[in-house]
Amino acid sequence: MIEGFVSTSQAARFLNCHVNTILRRVAEAREGWGTFPYHQDMPGGKLSFKLSELEGWRKNRRIEREIQAGKRKLCLISTMRAHG
Repeated sequence: MIEGFVSTSQAARFLNCHVNTILRRVAEAREGWGTFPYHQDMPGGKLSFKLSELEGWRKNRRIEREIQAGKRKLCLISTMRAHG
């Protein structure tokens, strides 16, 4: 099955966020600050997105947040032990 592309507003609905958040993520990815998946037919052209790529990005962010939360928890525990 061939997957089609969705618009910026459809991507925002899928990720449950504002269109401006999508545009900010695209700008960050262009600058090398992130890995947000987007497609553009030409510079300055229409943005499009694949839902499977957005879902993969969302899952990766969730995993990254869980890892960071775990690191913070371990750091807090080790700090408490060092001062306890």
